[in-house]
Amino acid sequence: MLVRIKYITGLIILLSISGCFRLSENQSEPTTREEVNSVKMSQNSVEGMVPLAVTSHEVLSPRDYVSWVRKEGNGLTKVQSRDLMSVQCTYLPQDYMVCMELKQSEIDQPTYEETLKHYSGSQYFKFRVSGIKESDNLTYLMTHMQHDIKLVIKQDTIPCIEYICEPMISSTAPISILVGFDLEEPQDMQLIIKNQQTPIEFNWLEEDIKNAPKLKKG
Repeated sequence: MLVRIKYITGLIILLSISGCFRLSENQSEPTTREEVNSVKMSQNSVEGMVPLAVTSHEVLSPRDYVSWVRKEGNGLTKVQSRDLMSVQCTYLPQDYMVCMELKQSEIDQPTYEETLKHYSGSQYFKFRVSGIKESDNLTYLMTHMQHDIKLVIKQDTIPCIEYICEPMISSTAPISILVGFDLEEPQDMQLIIKNQQTPIEFNWLEEDIKNAPKLKKG
């Protein structure tokens, strides 16, 4: 399957196997008026909440669940540095993708199940790359890196099937990239970027992922 790429300011339109849906989310604070307007939400928004300290298997509302996924130190976010660049990679559970599509303060079971179909059979990650200084690095991130990303599960190597970049606001602004892989259930996973002699590697334990809080439905 060919990698599909879309560059759209504001909202990102992701073409999934089962159809089209919208995904709009930012790991960092908005940096321009247009970006602020594109992510501004009502009081019922799932955006902008302060991350919570929770215990494993606690049930969280959509807005609290989104905040928890974005919280560093929960086992889902990994960081690597190369030269002056910092590469952050976060595993995005399918429930997180559902929350970001619906953007509702409450999600009923039928709506949840129908929306989850958009993401079933796939696993998603978000890169956030900062400290980009050269145009060659930017070109690589925007166009070529998709071919160098692999997800390793035991002895199997899975290619990237979804690759979506947000345009950079300026040469100093971080760039965000959403990637997806064909994989039914999360396991012990290693995501590798093989673009240089020393690959960049990120590792996730199945235990950390399955011990995450649960999303409240209804």
